[in-house]
Amino acid sequence: MSLVFPAVLLLVAATSFFSGIFGVAGGMILMGGLVYLLPVTQSMLVHGLAQTLSNGARVVQWWRFIDFKIVRRFLFGAALAVAVLAVVRFVPSKTLLLFLLGGSILVMLSLPQDWAPKITNPVVAVICGVLAAGLMLTAGVSGTFVDQFFVRTALDRRIVVATKATMQTVLHATKVVYFGTLAAYQIDETIIGVLVIVPIIAVLGSNLGGMVLERMTDKQFYWWIRRVVFCLGVFYVGVALTQWFL
Repeated sequence: MSLVFPAVLLLVAATSFFSGIFGVAGGMILMGGLVYLLPVTQSMLVHGLAQTLSNGARVVQWWRFIDFKIVRRFLFGAALAVAVLAVVRFVPSKTLLLFLLGGSILVMLSLPQDWAPKITNPVVAVICGVLAAGLMLTAGVSGTFVDQFFVRTALDRRIVVATKATMQTVLHATKVVYFGTLAAYQIDETIIGVLVIVPIIAVLGSNLGGMVLERMTDKQFYWWIRRVVFCLGVFYVGVALTQWFL
């Protein structure tokens, strides 16, 4: 486990910075990396803590741009999904987790413009909450999936980052509690050390990324998001299929 400790911290730092810029994809990259370094339940716990703090830092940084109507509708839907999954207590395999990570994104990106769901629709916001919470507690990540409900709304990039960060902070905090109970027997000195240092790195990386975001235009922001998440989706689905068949 000696090499796991620095590898996890480096991964958290890089992905928090990336998330600070786009408010997306960093958590997806982090989850994919963690499942190769740690057991699934530990990965979920470390990822949840890092993303709770990383998203929380963006909430503080951009709080003036939060759309609370969207947040309330989203969290109502999320609460419904969490209530069901709390009873089931399902823990996915690493291969299934990677497939869900990539597959959910590719499905959303493939939708025609006219069919693309928009988070500004009240009903869509609730449905998004249900699906996002389900993904969060099975695939470990839902931020990139949720982003597809934002990218075709033409909302200001700061509203997108601030609103989604608020929603994700709540979901990741829920994941920490959910998997914290499941991973209690797996917590050792290495994991304790990671959990102590991760918050500092996550907040610092997110704040540095926010400085880059401020210098971007809305056009650049949306152009990069779609291409980054597409590449990640293809990569994770490819890895999952390779593991299943080989």
